[in-house]
Amino acid sequence: MLKQNHPKALGPGIALVLYFTLKPLYLNDSGSLQICDIVLLGFIALFLLKTRGVLTMSRPSKQILLFFAGLLCYQALDNMIWSIVTGDMNMNRQTAYYVFNFLAFATCICIGEEIGADKVKRSIGLGCLFSVLVTAVGIVYVGGTGIRTTGFFNNPNQLGYYGLIMLTALLVCKNRIGRFAQLTILLVAFWATVVSLSKAAIVGFFVELLVLILLYRANHSAWQLVLRFFLIALAGITVYILFFSESDLVVRYPIIIELRKRMLNMMSENDSSLSEGRGYARVLEMLPHLLWGTGEGAYERFVIKNNTEVHSTFISLLTCYGVVGLFGYLYLFGRCMGRKKHFLQSAQILLGLLLYSMTHNGIRNTLLWLLLAAMFLEQTEIQNQEHLQWLQSIGRQDSRGLLPNINRDI
Repeated sequence: MLKQNHPKALGPGIALVLYFTLKPLYLNDSGSLQICDIVLLGFIALFLLKTRGVLTMSRPSKQILLFFAGLLCYQALDNMIWSIVTGDMNMNRQTAYYVFNFLAFATCICIGEEIGADKVKRSIGLGCLFSVLVTAVGIVYVGGTGIRTTGFFNNPNQLGYYGLIMLTALLVCKNRIGRFAQLTILLVAFWATVVSLSKAAIVGFFVELLVLILLYRANHSAWQLVLRFFLIALAGITVYILFFSESDLVVRYPIIIELRKRMLNMMSENDSSLSEGRGYARVLEMLPHLLWGTGEGAYERFVIKNNTEVHSTFISLLTCYGVVGLFGYLYLFGRCMGRKKHFLQSAQILLGLLLYSMTHNGIRNTLLWLLLAAMFLEQTEIQNQEHLQWLQSIGRQDSRGLLPNINRDI
């Protein structure tokens, strides 16, 4: 069972607060260590010193971390073999990104083992609040190059993906933070997504909100029905204003004009095609290696998206690590999402990110892995509680003499 009321429970959660807070500060080139990464590595080192490298955790946590570690070993071997075949030793560097995310994922789980899933989500929620405030400063005072905004990030797509992740984090942690914090995170996440002009992030954001409104579960009181109608109407009005209104108050803003141009012409641009524009057709080029993939890197080997990676998380995993790697990660995601109805609820929360992943490769973003770890911790606690309730129900039946062969000490 995960610990819920540790007397020093608030301590380790600070690492999550700091990581989310500092994430928008991109002071180095993309792909290199940022301030938040250095802080997290420092916390991991202190944590290992404190525990002397001895980690105590529940069986589900051990199982998922061992599986993840095994998947990393497979990726490292795959990249090493193909780096020898192609002569591109930089392919081995790609493994480091997954190793770092594994460390972040494992750290979040270890923190959750100590303080419980609720406090992990509370720490993430608080970190998101501080993080969007930092992002708002970046949007206002740094801006970007041209029409598209970057804030403190290195490019607009990073800002758009960040906004979408903040929306997802809000859905994961909404029951553990106050209404003011929720509203602040939502508004800044929306703002960051729109001003980034990232088509995939904007589509993911709006679809996620629409599905949440339509599938919102609550009592069917008159107030709830009025609220749902109001939210649907508000969403419709927002879409109309952003994309179709000719009011001077709207069209005088260059960002809105560029937003309309990008979104309304989305299907006619050069990168709109999934086959060649996003690189899906590379699967046909690497068919002989479909089972194990062609490694990550040395993209000059391919005609489709020559000298660059495929712009899709799942197709990138398939082409780089084959069926083995793709299904390995799908299983890992599934374990974090839970079972049966909980899986569907998690899929609803991750819908925006899943849509984004169809046209961009976002698997290397560490925030994603911290959210998956938080979801795994929550699902593990739910399963433990359901199992305990099942045992208690058996005990009640046994006490009535219905199950005489079951040990009463269960």
